[in-house]
Amino acid sequence: MDDPWRTFQRSEEKFFHECDTGHIPVIVVFTKFEALRPIAFGDVKKEVKGLPGEERSRKIAQRVEEIFTNTGVLDRLCDPKNRACPKSHLRLDNMDKPNTNCNILLEHTALALDNAELQFCLISTQQSNLELCIKCAVATFQRSEEKFFHECDTGHIPIIVVFTKFEALRPIAFGDIKKEVKGLPGEECSRKIAQRVEEIFTNTGVLDRLCDPQNQARPKSHLRLDSMDKRSTNCNILLEHTALALDNAELQFCLISTQQSNLELCIKCAVATLVDRAHSPFHYELDQLDIAKWFPQLRVR
Repeated sequence: MDDPWRTFQRSEEKFFHECDTGHIPVIVVFTKFEALRPIAFGDVKKEVKGLPGEERSRKIAQRVEEIFTNTGVLDRLCDPKNRACPKSHLRLDNMDKPNTNCNILLEHTALALDNAELQFCLISTQQSNLELCIKCAVATFQRSEEKFFHECDTGHIPIIVVFTKFEALRPIAFGDIKKEVKGLPGEECSRKIAQRVEEIFTNTGVLDRLCDPQNQARPKSHLRLDSMDKRSTNCNILLEHTALALDNAELQFCLISTQQSNLELCIKCAVATLVDRAHSPFHYELDQLDIAKWFPQLRVR
């Protein structure tokens, strides 16, 4: 990295040009990135003379990025003609200092793995690394669905996002606050863990990315299915979200007709009808009839 005209050795170029790694992901690690700093400083030393330390460092860092970009390294790495293309790349700075760690390398390694079992194997050795656990949980969603949300226009077909492994965040949340909840009553302990789970989920920014205005497809609603391994668990909440997400009344009635014994769902759909008409004049007979349609199992004599 300290020679901008020779960022790769011939053996490395040969690897990318000729070696097909198959399903094994390639991660490129730049270990001497800080060697560009003296070069960058030489380029901007007149410009940064007399500037405060923080501003001077920012301009040097900006020049380092420009030098790195101008080398065309990433373009050559990702050349479609290469047999091996990197899944990601990263920099390891200040590796000569005792307090430096390789967390960023662990993160890129975990996120580059396509096999979930291999990811879990790596994470199992890093259970104390809360940040890595969260990022892997979020990235699992990103890799498999981001292309759908970015590129697929579903038209009038509503999308419902279902989080089926939300309870997997509970051990992470407990590990994060175990000192805080030590000695608390069970109910209070569960409440604080649930609160921390919500914070972790919010901090991932998943919902913000799902609802990004630039996405072609955006969810009409989202929900969580917890405890699906228990025999007493049902999918009533999914039925409810599905019924309320449908814009077509006939489709809603079709769904309700298969759920006649689900009185709670019928009531919620009827109430939703009233809420939608809250700002319209009330027509007693017509509105009464529309509400009655949600209860096909009832017969009035």
